Amino acid sequence: MLITPEAVDFGILTLLCSASLAYAEIHYKFKFIPSRYRKTAPEIIADIPLRISPGYNLPVLIFVKDADKYPVTLHCVSVHIACETGSTSRSLTFDTECEIAEPWWHRLLWVPRLHGEVGWCEIKVNFKATVAGKTEEFSADNYHLTNHQPFRCYFADELLPLPRHFYAGDLHTHSNYTSDQVEFGAPPIAIAQMAQAMGHHFTAITDHSYDLDDYSDNYLKNDPDIQKWQDFQAEIAFCNGKLENFVTIAGEEVSCGNANRQNVHMLAFNHPDYIPGAGDSGEKWLRTAPDLSVAEIVAQPAQGSLFFAAHPLVPVPFLQRLLLRRNNWHAEDFAHPNLHGLQIWNGHVLGMTEARQNWIDLLLAGDRKFIIAGSDAHGNFNRFRQIKMPHLWMEEQDRYHLFGQHCTIAYIEDELTLDNLLSALRNGACAITAGPFLAIKAVHAGQHETHMGGTIIGNQATLTLNASSTREFGEFSRIVLFKGEIGAGLETVLVDESFSHRSYDFTATILLDWPEGRGCYYRAELYCNGDADWPIAAMTNPIWHFSAETPAQTLPEEE
Repeated sequence: MLITPEAVDFGILTLLCSASLAYAEIHYKFKFIPSRYRKTAPEIIADIPLRISPGYNLPVLIFVKDADKYPVTLHCVSVHIACETGSTSRSLTFDTECEIAEPWWHRLLWVPRLHGEVGWCEIKVNFKATVAGKTEEFSADNYHLTNHQPFRCYFADELLPLPRHFYAGDLHTHSNYTSDQVEFGAPPIAIAQMAQAMGHHFTAITDHSYDLDDYSDNYLKNDPDIQKWQDFQAEIAFCNGKLENFVTIAGEEVSCGNANRQNVHMLAFNHPDYIPGAGDSGEKWLRTAPDLSVAEIVAQPAQGSLFFAAHPLVPVPFLQRLLLRRNNWHAEDFAHPNLHGLQIWNGHVLGMTEARQNWIDLLLAGDRKFIIAGSDAHGNFNRFRQIKMPHLWMEEQDRYHLFGQHCTIAYIEDELTLDNLLSALRNGACAITAGPFLAIKAVHAGQHETHMGGTIIGNQATLTLNASSTREFGEFSRIVLFKGEIGAGLETVLVDESFSHRSYDFTATILLDWPEGRGCYYRAELYCNGDADWPIAAMTNPIWHFSAETPAQTLPEEE
């Protein structure tokens, strides 16, 4: 690739402000500046899921990038599995003998799962490859500055704790259509297949607006015909045609302007048109003004499309504020009626508490907004390798922004289809989770059921709170059911159950009082004795409750 002086400027800006969460791009460089991680070989990477659901074999993703510039012969890949709970250990070798000279190449190697392989296992992936006549052997990846350590994967002996009609998925992830000077993601079909092996039922692939308008072979130039966006749509359609019982949503993470004309991100699901947004792309010096504002985008929704604020209150680093005009969502941005809700969990603890409180404030003010969750993974099923300092060092971690760490669970009465899934998300019939199941539903007017996101009118209603977990996600420590008084700025606690003994299932039924004033809502939170980083293990969307005398103009609108 020819690097022009202008491109170097763009690259410097991008790298200075980089918060890369993805597979690391190692070939881009500044002119006259040496790089410690750059090498004359393609990126060769292995990845595996965090967990494997019962009934699935282990998929090992092998990903090769930039082999069109640095052709490689991949001779073989060996996989060694050692379970931590016993003495089980075995190795397999895949003969992958092939010459690769493509910009993007991947293969999923399926390792049969054996009886008795349960719990946490250590997976070591070894490569043997030849580049420019030199044969090398390496583990996990061929980067210079990574530790090449084995992966860890949980071989589950229990399904995800989901009752009938509930489905789980990650609603914020990136593919190789997100690709620039510092990062790239995994192919969409590999994301879908890996997710399905984890026990998931859907995902939304939400690539950056400022990447989807590039030429497919040059991330430094924009394509006025947006062929890359069109290819992305076609590939998502291919995924949905290939996999049974799994839905992939075509999405876009749009860079747009908040009320102060600062750059924020919004998730657009199932939109039929490309939405431009390059304000914080770093593609041009001092050109950081948003293309479109939040208000302009949501003012003209397309049929079937959805809009959610992406990680709205995650702290923005100083350099990104200064050089890319990035910031957070403001109250005026959340107020737009065509904004469906907020992605308040994003695969990291940062911003979680603030986003939760902001959402509660919206509910108490009478704003009907729903919550969803995703990981913001850019590939990254088991760890991410990021460029920490341009040309100097890389960093690895296996803690945050890994696919499936934060999921959305959706209630769908009929079969799982794209339309039914979008309808559930649009109407708030969903909850968010770090693994356990949590849901509420109400029964009123005899036998009429109202699920999360719905509305009860009148009294004589009961509400049922259900929760379940497994050994994988930890036993319960506390379950709380809240009642929010709309217009009064107050949430009270209806149920607060703490557990001193080991508990994995909980059900409670509560008789609901006649709502007063402007009405109320109910929502629940679940805490588990699991990962200390995620103190709240699951949260539901609300059910609203109004009296028969509530003036119609004060009732929230349901779609």
